[in-house]
Amino acid sequence: MQQPYRTRLEIVFAASAPKAVILRRGPRRHYHLIAWDLKSNTFTHGQWMKGAVRLCDLSPSGDKLLYWAAQYHASQPEHKRVGRLREEGEEPVAYEPISPTRADVEAFKKRHPKRRLPRYMRAVSGSSAPPRARPPRRIEGVWTAISRPPYFSALALWPAFGHWTGGGYFRSDNEVVLFESGDGLTPIENVRKPSTFHVSQFSESDPRCNRDFATRRAGFEEMRPDLLAANGELVAAGYDVQQLAPHPSGTLYMALNGAIYALDDWRRVPPEKVAENALKVADFTGLGFEMLKPPSEAMRWR
Repeated sequence: MQQPYRTRLEIVFAASAPKAVILRRGPRRHYHLIAWDLKSNTFTHGQWMKGAVRLCDLSPSGDKLLYWAAQYHASQPEHKRVGRLREEGEEPVAYEPISPTRADVEAFKKRHPKRRLPRYMRAVSGSSAPPRARPPRRIEGVWTAISRPPYFSALALWPAFGHWTGGGYFRSDNEVVLFESGDGLTPIENVRKPSTFHVSQFSESDPRCNRDFATRRAGFEEMRPDLLAANGELVAAGYDVQQLAPHPSGTLYMALNGAIYALDDWRRVPPEKVAENALKVADFTGLGFEMLKPPSEAMRWR
């Protein structure tokens, strides 16, 4: 019997270990995490979540996951409206809070020479006073979190400003870079964050951030023509292509029709032969939502 919904898969690999995480979606608002040991080719099923989930990155060692999530309720009609628009492929009218400039600071000082500079202008003024730790934002239905895969239970999470902030990537096993404003970098810690783990803010003016993105972009663009050709042939053969994920080992992993396929030495295989030469590794259709508590080891940073 054919299931009444599509099963969609997304794969994220660890950069320095033979590990990956699979995000399974289906039905529409049900998400499931699966840990994948590439060395032994074994899968560990984890927690489910209802809402919306996007995988951001897996730490180089593969033991921590950064993800973005949203859950909407009747008490949050605006967030629910925005979330539905994005799920349907539409963009709500953009809103960006206006930040003061240095010119605004100088104008304020000129108009009010005896008044104290407002707090929201102090960061722009170049004051050398150390900033006070900001309290974390309230959770308004959208957040970014770090967890131990295959579990969603967060070690730490950062409430997002609607859909305008959130997400990020791992720079190393001990540093995460977030697409957040300065007032959103303080986490809600379910487990106390070790002092050796650092949280940085993404900035286009930061050379390190630009290098990070250049490295990630180069790997994708190098393989793009081959992947496009393979994708076209798979679609023509009737497959629901959800992701083509080339691995540095030379194997092409493919998420097709809710299952994972593998093709070794894929660059030597003509695009029209990809489908018939690929081996089905696992099929994740037919799974159902179930509640699962995280084990104690999933709620530790190390």
